[in-house]
Amino acid sequence: MWTKQYWFWHLWVVVTLLLIAGCSFIPGSTQPRRAPQTITQAEAEALLIKAQEYAKAQDTVKLCELNGFPQTSPTSLCMDHINMRGGLAGIPSDPPRIVDTFVMDDIRHANGTMTSGGRVLVVEGVDGLGKSYRSEFFVTPATEPGPLGNWLRVPFPVYWSGVRVSGGNPRAGPGNSIREEVPAVAPTATP
Repeated sequence: MWTKQYWFWHLWVVVTLLLIAGCSFIPGSTQPRRAPQTITQAEAEALLIKAQEYAKAQDTVKLCELNGFPQTSPTSLCMDHINMRGGLAGIPSDPPRIVDTFVMDDIRHANGTMTSGGRVLVVEGVDGLGKSYRSEFFVTPATEPGPLGNWLRVPFPVYWSGVRVSGGNPRAGPGNSIREEVPAVAPTATP
């Protein structure tokens, strides 16, 4: 017949299933991935300002964490970019000038993988060693809240590194992206 053990077993299964189902509906526990076209220029500029603040303070850990990954090793790609541009001495003293912005679409590859698109700010300036740079500051959707709590990340936060993410990409450019006119001024950091 129905034993006490039987009832406890079924009660345990039902409670466990309810907990699992309930956790999947907790607000803020998960969020659908944003489309690259929804990332605004203002959101990208806010992250660029944050990158400038961290760079100016020579806080390379926080700067590199803008890429959305914990920086557990001084040999990370971000640190490589900093070191290739002169280390801490190469950090620009002046903010970059935004000369263009556009959106790169997601790219679905034949093997089923996807390269995430996002908002690109094309920036120019002079680094701490007096060398001119032109970089593409790329902001892409994140899988968890970023440093500003906005579900965005910056894969290459070293804005003076000369990184280009759209080079050779047929989806980035007139007809395949959203181009906007932007003033050729540097964003201002908040005090």
